[in-house]
Amino acid sequence: MQSKKNVKIIKERLLEHYPSAKTELVFKNNFELLVCVMLSAQCTDKRVNLITPALFERYPDAKSLAAANLSSLKLLINSCSFFNNKAQNLIKMAQALCQKHAGEVPLDENELKALAGVGVKTAHVVLIEALGANFMAVDTHVFRISKRLDLLKKAKVPEQADAELSKLFKTDLNRLHQAMIIFGRYTCKAIKPHCEGCFLSEFCKEKTNKIESYITLLKSKFDNSKSLYASLDASITTKLYFIRFSNSLLRSFFNIINTRRVQIEILRSIPSSSFQSLSPLFSQLNHYQSHLTQNYYDFLSLLESSSNI
Repeated sequence: MQSKKNVKIIKERLLEHYPSAKTELVFKNNFELLVCVMLSAQCTDKRVNLITPALFERYPDAKSLAAANLSSLKLLINSCSFFNNKAQNLIKMAQALCQKHAGEVPLDENELKALAGVGVKTAHVVLIEALGANFMAVDTHVFRISKRLDLLKKAKVPEQADAELSKLFKTDLNRLHQAMIIFGRYTCKAIKPHCEGCFLSEFCKEKTNKIESYITLLKSKFDNSKSLYASLDASITTKLYFIRFSNSLLRSFFNIINTRRVQIEILRSIPSSSFQSLSPLFSQLNHYQSHLTQNYYDFLSLLESSSNI
């Protein structure tokens, strides 16, 4: 869990980097906003924006949507995830708007949550967009970022994270919600996040864990390589095999470093006992980098001299 000082820094940096972040959903009024947010559950904003023009042309208001044919509505939104359930909930939601709210979208959290298909996240997003309300809405992006930045203490699901993040940040929750979504969508992505140049990299728990796991793996590989060499006989074929093994091991090491673009100086800054024991080896690897893949004996000397591993 991050300290109060770090939480403040994270908040300030997010707001500084995304001062005017806003939703990418396209809508003209609160009715369209509510429909868009309902469709966006487990679906991308880009996909929703492709669906809604035809949808709103056919059903421009709650009255028309309330009278919609279920099969026809499904055809309009069938490229959206879980379209069967969403179609049913959209019609029920529109009917409730007509029966209880004169066809208008209520801007009250409890009244919104009483509508079919509207949970805490959907209600909060609507209130954020319609009123700029001080709410946090936790989607997959916000939840992923919160875990990576070690901002959550007990929350295991987004619904629990909403309360924790609201208590943690307190103010500017609507702006933080938008900033975290943009950050998660384009920088701190679920797959292949752009860690290079990330303005929050020093707070990322997942990155630190990955680096430490690499260090442990490398130590194990180098230990195994030394044991392997000690068991070899003097045959040329076996020696050549070990040379290939050694070169492959080195390429693996340098690929990890280069792919992640982690410099030796960054690794040295990690307060890890496992790293401390490997620090001399990293220094020597840095020195021998241009020669080791071609010169077996340099590599062997490096391993033999690293007796402190």
